[in-house]
Amino acid sequence: MRIHNFFAAAIVVVTLACFSGSAFAAAATKIGVIDVQKILLNSKAGSKATKSLDAKMASYKDKFKGESEKLRALQTEIKKKSSAWSEETKKAKLHDFEKAARALQQKTKDAEFEMKQARDKELAPLFKTLQGVLDSYGQKKGFAVIIEKMPGIPFVNPANDITDEITKAFNKVSN
Repeated sequence: MRIHNFFAAAIVVVTLACFSGSAFAAAATKIGVIDVQKILLNSKAGSKATKSLDAKMASYKDKFKGESEKLRALQTEIKKKSSAWSEETKKAKLHDFEKAARALQQKTKDAEFEMKQARDKELAPLFKTLQGVLDSYGQKKGFAVIIEKMPGIPFVNPANDITDEITKAFNKVSN
């Protein structure tokens, strides 16, 4: 009986020691949280890249606006006048509409692909620089981990948000 009580007490002591050690380790762990989108929008290099990409997107929108309006006008014409047209005319107009719609859809897909490539080209060097800033900052300040603020994270203590400091450090490096 005494041996059984001794083992039970020993297990309790070991368990308490393990939990107190892990609680101590958790308290000493520094976690930083950043908002990458905010860093890109508020940094000089990021806002420059964003403006460039926005201008490119605006040019695509302007380019397709006229074609889209012509397509809508043709669709409206078909709806209004199709009852007065012969079957041959209806088929020809519908064919023209479908052909123009497919062409616009393909141009839109091509533009989306080009925008993705432009975005990757503009942002890849910034992300590489940002990664270097995060590595350096994290090591200097003793962070165990720096994570990105995401919608799936239910709570982030504002004291752990280091976005503004990272933005300042990023601005220094990216000029």
